[in-house]
Amino acid sequence: MNNTNKYNDYFKRQFQLIGKEKLLKLKNSKVLVVGAGGLGSNVSHQLANNGIGTVGIMDGDVVSLSNLHRQKNYCIQDINRKKTTSLTESITKNNPYVKINDYPFYLSNNSLTSLFNQYHIIIDCTDNQDTKFLINDLSIYYKKPLIFGAIQKTEGQVSVLNFNNGPSLRCAFPNNTQRTNISCEELGTMDIITSTVASKQVVECLNIITENQSNLDGKLLHIDVFNHKTNIFKINKTSPLNTFKPTNNSIKKTFISASDFNSALLTKEYLLIDLRSPKETPKIEYVNLKNIAIDDLKPQIRNENLDKKIIVFCQSGIRSSKALQVLTELGYKNVVHLEGGVNALAKK
Repeated sequence: MNNTNKYNDYFKRQFQLIGKEKLLKLKNSKVLVVGAGGLGSNVSHQLANNGIGTVGIMDGDVVSLSNLHRQKNYCIQDINRKKTTSLTESITKNNPYVKINDYPFYLSNNSLTSLFNQYHIIIDCTDNQDTKFLINDLSIYYKKPLIFGAIQKTEGQVSVLNFNNGPSLRCAFPNNTQRTNISCEELGTMDIITSTVASKQVVECLNIITENQSNLDGKLLHIDVFNHKTNIFKINKTSPLNTFKPTNNSIKKTFISASDFNSALLTKEYLLIDLRSPKETPKIEYVNLKNIAIDDLKPQIRNENLDKKIIVFCQSGIRSSKALQVLTELGYKNVVHLEGGVNALAKK
């Protein structure tokens, strides 16, 4: 059986449902998923299994034990591995006919934002408000439809934005200076909630590609998962012309290896930030080192020079990867985190 026949056999049931023409449109499409957590891991797998030919996955986070109950495409063996790497392996084991592009870094206006231009559709699966507005602005700049998704406790939202000259996220939420906590890490969530919202996002993506009518184009779907309640709200286009422009389109290294970290300790050019508690060992000695818990990072770091060379580290690399995103969003330009944390130093 040749590859074409194998591909047709793999998607046989879908072919029977939607036909050859629509299946080919899916195969030729490229979709970028930003975020590989509860929403993104589900969305990425569903895109591949529904015939999308190329899926890009962007996230700088690593897998932790608390992810596994809802991010079911990861396993115990993936803990401390990059989410994008683990997810790429998981998807391609199930579907050898999809191309996965792995981008193991957080999105920022200093990261490779031009990647957006390589894709037909952008899907927002992040849980950070600043990042969501950046994704929105980049989607407008590169003229890409955006499928927005968000969860908060037992509720979720889905919308199709920047499509057919329709409204954007800034139209839906014009007062973006009022910050709302949407982090699952603090508010909690469950697999049935992330899976429900993710499925709705994928449905809208397929509708756009196959030219089916999108019922969420310029509208916001609100889902109360446990009570089976849904509401759809129209979004009025009110936001002015977008003047946003990416500042930099070069990939920046976001981590430092254990060996390079040891070399950095011999110099005096860095600010080291130890995110660990006093009980965590071994202690790191350095002339310019600060102990700051990740929850205190924003208020305690604001007076530092934005051009300062900073290395953040923790015990395993999980907290430091999140601190990297915080510092990048604050405008720090030369930040890396210790890959694998202090645990990686012990293995050297």
